[in-house]
Amino acid sequence: MSIHHPDDPKVITYQQAQELIRQAKTKGLLTVLATGVFDVIHIGHTTFLKDAKKAGDLLFVGLEPDESAKNNKGSNRPLNPIEERLQLMADLQCVDYVFAFEDVGGYGVHASDFYNHRLSYLSPDKLALAIGDTLLDIRKENALSLGIQPALARGVWRSYSTTKLLEHIAK
Repeated sequence: MSIHHPDDPKVITYQQAQELIRQAKTKGLLTVLATGVFDVIHIGHTTFLKDAKKAGDLLFVGLEPDESAKNNKGSNRPLNPIEERLQLMADLQCVDYVFAFEDVGGYGVHASDFYNHRLSYLSPDKLALAIGDTLLDIRKENALSLGIQPALARGVWRSYSTTKLLEHIAK
């Protein structure tokens, strides 16, 4: 399934992301990739993305498809479907391009091979990683093994979470 919004040039396909990253690198531009669900946008997300943008010239954001979000975050997630999450990300000034991953993967320590395949296909210069992420060391090691530099974003990221926000609203 390829999701693309032809009326917003910032919303691209996974294949277009790979090609645009390749083209940017030939022009000497530094590319940064940030990935995640980005379901209900909060200050932790925007802080993370603004820091990620500072690490390079172009910020690409790869969003997990709805099925991955459901598998990794719980059956009631995502609250916003992929089409809406794509547009929300595109509306952020710090994001240059956003796309949806087209495959459904696991989460956690055992998902390294799956994510490494994605990273090696896209081949950005840098991978945005959140200080405080419980998988930070594994993600750094994986990125470095692929020749991708980790770009560490402020730790404020983990003091905010959509899950915590939703739990607070439910009280």
